[in-house]
Amino acid sequence: MKKKITREILALFMVFTVMFSAANITVASAASDEKVPRNAWDVTDEEEAKPPVAKYTDWAFNDDFTKVTVEGKEYDNCVVLTRSGTELSVVNLWASYLTNPYSQLDMTPDEFAFGSEVGSLQNELMGLMTGSESKYPNGFELIAINWEQWQDTKYKDLYLDMFKQYYDPYHKDIFKSENDMISYLEDKSNNGLALGILKEKMTKEQAAAKYDLSKMKVSINENEFLKTSDEYLAVSGGKAYFGGVLSFDNISDIKSKMASSTEISIKTTVVLHLNNTSMSVTKGSETKLITLEAAPVAPKGTTLVPVRAITEAFGSTVEWNGTTQEVFITKDNTTIKLKIGSKTAYVNGKAVTMLEAAQTINGRTMVPLRFVSENMGYSVQWNAESQEIVINNK
Repeated sequence: MKKKITREILALFMVFTVMFSAANITVASAASDEKVPRNAWDVTDEEEAKPPVAKYTDWAFNDDFTKVTVEGKEYDNCVVLTRSGTELSVVNLWASYLTNPYSQLDMTPDEFAFGSEVGSLQNELMGLMTGSESKYPNGFELIAINWEQWQDTKYKDLYLDMFKQYYDPYHKDIFKSENDMISYLEDKSNNGLALGILKEKMTKEQAAAKYDLSKMKVSINENEFLKTSDEYLAVSGGKAYFGGVLSFDNISDIKSKMASSTEISIKTTVVLHLNNTSMSVTKGSETKLITLEAAPVAPKGTTLVPVRAITEAFGSTVEWNGTTQEVFITKDNTTIKLKIGSKTAYVNGKAVTMLEAAQTINGRTMVPLRFVSENMGYSVQWNAESQEIVINNK
């Protein structure tokens, strides 16, 4: 179910997030010329007339959204679960950067991931933490980060320190002492029950019955549910996008839906040269040069390459059975079985005849390049003049 979010509400949320984040930056940082990425509404008239498009359009989250690969480089994400009343919300912090081209004008992916400026991953998380603890227990309550109870994450001490800072103005009427407050917070069995226990004065059992996290509805902004840049580009054309709010039955429901959404692999290109051990692998915008253990050869017109050259670069797995002289190559739902010296291969159990058999040359397993690549779903281009072979995932 989708609920429309107004421009004004989103803008107000962004303002408060930045305010809370800025409160946690040191005086020295505040005095420096730090880059502050803009939100989607802090724009000039010229930009309003011609909005920017995303600079980074090659990214994908893993199944539980705890990792994201941007332009071939993997980063940690923060997926934050909070409770407000009897409902839960999920916030995907990297999405605020990837689906907002205005932020990308002022901050690179590395700066967002590792920087300390307002708007970076660290301060987006601090903003959420500050927003939750300063209103505790009346506002929203932090439950988990990356699907783990926050007490089990590396952010535990940071969160507790924030509570200590705000003990006197906010929490001294709720807890007898700062130590009592910290003891309560460190008890994971209290997660999600603060409103019931601390405000409504219920027993833990009564609060657990009323605020049963496993039965609460869960919401997430639509842009934060997009798993890949292809999905984002399809709905936004590369411009700032937030969408509406998606609602799920419970935590298990949203996690399963996130994991089952189609993942688009990042573009990968492998370049080889006949009789040359040098190979380049480009993933997104990052290129690596690799020296092969054996050069590609074509003794009878069919190009043979070291099996790992065209498999591991694309994330396939390789298994070798020395007893039967068989090699198994697996990627997603496809498995190819080759036998040394045999022109018969098996693709998901179906026999297929190849032009040339897999061979052992100078102790290295060499397989037919085009046959393996195309059956794995890759495209192959051959340049006879330069003796160059280019393989792309489709």
